[in-house]
Amino acid sequence: MEVTALIAEFDPFLSQHIEKFGNSGKGTVNYLSSSTVNELIQMIAEAVMSIIVQELSRSKYYSISVDSTPDLSHTDQLAVTVRYVLDGVPTERFITFLPIKSHQAAELVDFLESQGIDIMNCRGQTYHNASNMVGKYSGMQARIKLICPSDKMDLLETAFLSTFWNKILNRFNATRKALQSATINLRDATDLLTSLESFLDSLRGEFDSFEIELVAHLAEANTKLSV
Repeated sequence: MEVTALIAEFDPFLSQHIEKFGNSGKGTVNYLSSSTVNELIQMIAEAVMSIIVQELSRSKYYSISVDSTPDLSHTDQLAVTVRYVLDGVPTERFITFLPIKSHQAAELVDFLESQGIDIMNCRGQTYHNASNMVGKYSGMQARIKLICPSDKMDLLETAFLSTFWNKILNRFNATRKALQSATINLRDATDLLTSLESFLDSLRGEFDSFEIELVAHLAEANTKLSV
């Protein structure tokens, strides 16, 4: 109620509502009782979590960030944050506090699964407050790695970056050699640099072609390994 009164100082509508119904007594609907306010907060929390889960579903891959945060009762809590890329924009969302007793992965994994968040799409873990968490949370990190190994993702990322940068560096090298020509003039040099800039911009829309090339490279590598 104190928090509601504080917010009311900056919200005329809420201020009028409290002034009119704040001390109306039993039998009058005012939506200001502690149980009603707690229910409204829970509904808002569920709505926010639903939006975050939808965003995670669109992004698919995510990482988790965990921080140790003891509360007033000295109960060890985990402040859990998820990070993902949404429509090309890095996004970070706090999702929950988890009271932790065993410092194992089960509590975190169970919570994620209860919210419809697939742990198999987790691609990274970070643990803050590290000096206090060394040893305690190493088991959690190891267990999550066992549940969700990232070796295949690491291989995919390495292959993608190799293909991507190979194309870029080859173009830079060709431009460099052309600019070093003894017969080049200023107009040609300007055209070369403009062309290089356009080439780099065009790469933003060529991820499908990179994926096709990547799949071909991986298939070729697997064939050589099997021979």
